[in-house]
Amino acid sequence: MGESINEEKQPDWSEIDFSIDEVSSQYVTITPEVVALLSLSDCRDQLVGSVTQPRKLLLAAKSAHLSLQSALTAALAGSANIGAHPEKLRSEYLQVLNSDLSDLTKYPESMYVMNFKYLLKTALEAPLPWTGEAIVISDEIKQLLFKLMEIRHAIEHVKQTGRVMHKVDLLNAIGPAIRLTIELLQTVFHHFEEGEIEEINGASAQIFLLLNSRI
Repeated sequence: MGESINEEKQPDWSEIDFSIDEVSSQYVTITPEVVALLSLSDCRDQLVGSVTQPRKLLLAAKSAHLSLQSALTAALAGSANIGAHPEKLRSEYLQVLNSDLSDLTKYPESMYVMNFKYLLKTALEAPLPWTGEAIVISDEIKQLLFKLMEIRHAIEHVKQTGRVMHKVDLLNAIGPAIRLTIELLQTVFHHFEEGEIEEINGASAQIFLLLNSRI
């Protein structure tokens, strides 16, 4: 048996004097852009760790897919933040936006966002809100992105059976996901705070250096 946790050594968060700056604020905010940025950084860190612990390639692949799904959501959301909803729910929100609030009897309760396949399908078929252009990828790239989706699903929804993944397949799939993530995030650059775009570019550059050294 390992040593028990000494509760006296654990920090008492209630005693910390938080100020209003972001570093010590009492709050953190979750947005698609924030998740994409954090996932890019995690993908880089997991790739570094995979040099000595190859299983971490699975976590790198998971983070690459999460960064892409978050970037798709951010890029499709639009100024009204409804573009990543399924069509029916999007129509409900549009009806609210076009209505006199004093006459409103029902407000949509769901915040559901399309799953990855539909987010990607929408981005491929319809102009993105902030650029007026759809994204373009090959069928081969699309299949690699779906492979990452399967890996992430296998990690986040663990089954009783095992699955063998070839390392090169994982590495080959991560690159396209990161490239598309950067392309999508560039369309919403105005949503980021000072220094965050540089952080995104730095993390992605490091990812590509790591990938090129492994393949």
